[in-house]
Amino acid sequence: MQRARINSLVFLPLIVENEGIGVLALYASETGFFDDEEMKLLLELASDISYALDHITKEEKLNYLAYYDALTGLANATLFRDRVDQHVHDAGPARRKLAVMLVDVDRFKAINDSLGRHVGDEILRKPASASCASAEIPGASRASARTTSQS
Repeated sequence: MQRARINSLVFLPLIVENEGIGVLALYASETGFFDDEEMKLLLELASDISYALDHITKEEKLNYLAYYDALTGLANATLFRDRVDQHVHDAGPARRKLAVMLVDVDRFKAINDSLGRHVGDEILRKPASASCASAEIPGASRASARTTSQS
C-alpha cells in the first residue's frame, strides 16, 4: 500500500451557534493546491455545512417539542391522544386490557402563584418521573403516559 503524499492541507471549522462542532479537513498532493479562490469556495462550503447542521438540530428539537412537553418529557396532548387511539385500536382485537392514568395537581395555579414557577415545575416533574419509572410494562411506551395540570 502506497503512502499518500500530502503537500497541501486545510482545516475548516464547522461552527453552530458560535461553537465549534467539527472540522472539515482536506488535503492534496499538489503543493499550493488551495489558492485564494479555492479557499473562498471552501470557506463558503464549510459555512453551508454549518448552516445545514444547525438547521437539522433545530428541526429535530422542533419535532420533539411538537409531541413532547419540554418540562416533563411526557407526551403532549396531541401525541397522548394519538397513542391512546392506537392502543385502544390494538387492544380490542387482541382482547387486551388497557388502562390510562391521568394525574391532576389540585390548585396548581395557587402553587405557582405562592411558591413560584420553579417549585411548580418541580412538582410536575416528580409525578412524571414516578409514573414513567413505575410504568415499565412490556409493550408500553414512555410517551403513553401524560401528566396534566389544571388551574
